[in-house]
Amino acid sequence: MTTTKEPLLHDGESYTFETPVLLGEKLFTQVRCISRLRRSANEFIVMGTPEGSDAAAKFLLTYDTEKMEYSAIDLVHDGAGLRIVA
Repeated sequence: MTTTKEPLLHDGESYTFETPVLLGEKLFTQVRCISRLRRSANEFIVMGTPEGSDAAAKFLLTYDTEKMEYSAIDLVHDGAGLRIVA
């Protein structure tokens, strides 16, 4: 997926990134958008499988309009729901 000024990920659709997204030490080149966060047009809950693994991970994908790049933030299920781990 080519990065544009107006990122538009749609619920249920899959995307491939030219530049992998880094989450911890894991690289993701393909993700599926689960949903866009209501508070921002540039934040999405996505699911993907990191390179070299077969275990899928769910995380928050954000788009920085100034840098024109995506970044990832880990999510943890704590029994009461998902929470963001900074």
